[in-house]
Amino acid sequence: MTNTHKTKITLENTFHNRTVNVIAWDGIISASSIARAKRKLCGVSGCTCGGIRGGPELEYDQDGNAKIMEQYQSLA
Repeated sequence: MTNTHKTKITLENTFHNRTVNVIAWDGIISASSIARAKRKLCGVSGCTCGGIRGGPELEYDQDGNAKIMEQYQSLA
């Protein structure tokens, strides 16, 4: 499968007041991009904020990839 549509998405952590941009290909954010974003959004050891708090609604698959929900895609 070829990646065809690239979109920049801003994820937020409203608890720590941080944001990070990630790239979504065809509405999917890779598991490695999600992990990197969570580290940047909350780098506090032992914190239970959850990393991503705010931004588009995400639906995760069994591999950890995140699909951006349709409502948000129509705004992007």
